[in-house]
Amino acid sequence: MRSQPLPSVLSLILTYLIPVLEGLLVYFLMARELRMVGLLGTGILLLLFTFYVGYIKISGLESTTCPCGGLFSSLDWDQHFYVNSALTVLAFFTYFYYKKW
Repeated sequence: MRSQPLPSVLSLILTYLIPVLEGLLVYFLMARELRMVGLLGTGILLLLFTFYVGYIKISGLESTTCPCGGLFSSLDWDQHFYVNSALTVLAFFTYFYYKKW
């Protein structure tokens, strides 16, 4: 996160906050009574990530390295935006699909 164009205090907070939120969302997705909250939270978090990637593209900060690991570390910013967008749509689709049931 420290390589991102964010104030250092915000980078430090996000370094710890994002993994905690992701872990909490995984727990919510596994717990039947909290699954809808987990789906909605996942969609919102993915939407925020997608907006951030879009901001990187629009602002011309594409030389900034992506802090993602694994599969996402090999993607450029365009590919990252498309994957995030698809996952965001899938998360909200799943939320609204299960909301009907």
